[in-house]
Amino acid sequence: PPGVGKTHLLHSIGNYVLAYGAGLSVRYTTVETFTNQFLAALQRGDMDRFKGSYRHADVLLIDDVQFLASKAKTEEEFFHTFNALHDLGSQLVLTSDRLPRDLSALEDRLRERFEAGLVTAIEPPDLSTREAVLRKRAQHDGIVLADDGVLPLLAARAPASVRTLEGALIRVV
Repeated sequence: PPGVGKTHLLHSIGNYVLAYGAGLSVRYTTVETFTNQFLAALQRGDMDRFKGSYRHADVLLIDDVQFLASKAKTEEEFFHTFNALHDLGSQLVLTSDRLPRDLSALEDRLRERFEAGLVTAIEPPDLSTREAVLRKRAQHDGIVLADDGVLPLLAARAPASVRTLEGALIRVV
């Protein structure tokens, strides 16, 4: 579901690869940006440059693949990009707000490729994880808490989303 940290996770993967990947190239984008760049390349007649910008990444991180559904030309291009990268041995990491099998508006061949990889659901964090996120965020931001009881209280009251937890801590401070 939205707000559980999928985009944060993609950025963490990208940062990790850049730091420890011995020169591996990383490309992060959203499906919306991919679509807009694809349509612009079609209009300019510059498809080779577009393809090159995506098909030579060692690691391609794509956020919100559910938005590919019902965009036939973009789906087709993404299918070929996916295959080209897979054939090169590149890694693809995709996020969606639902499992691949639930992306019914997506072409079967693309959904099958998504299902062929490692698929995992990210659940909202439990109480102890929410408290740990708040503690880590306070430490990262250099926030000194006068009362240690505030974090368990915030964790218990805050909805189970990373974004909301960070916002709750900022509002309290």
